Amino acid sequence: RAYLQFLYNLRDKYFGNARDVRKVVQEIIKAHDLRLSASEAQLDPQLITLEDVQTLPMDKNELQVNRSSIGFRKG
Repeated sequence: RAYLQFLYNLRDKYFGNARDVRKVVQEIIKAHDLRLSASEAQLDPQLITLEDVQTLPMDKNELQVNRSSIGFRKG
């Protein structure tokens, strides 16, 4: 919840709720997969942990929030 609020506070005119939530979920799944592959223990492959969520960047400088446009470029 705190991360989604963080993203919302940094929104610009290209902010898209569903698109941004989908990207967050994809990043959490990627962190989860990396954690599972790095572990030698038998872990539950369907269990998302706080460790997976804590990999999300909470620093404004680590995000791509300064987009100049969306869609195709005019040539």
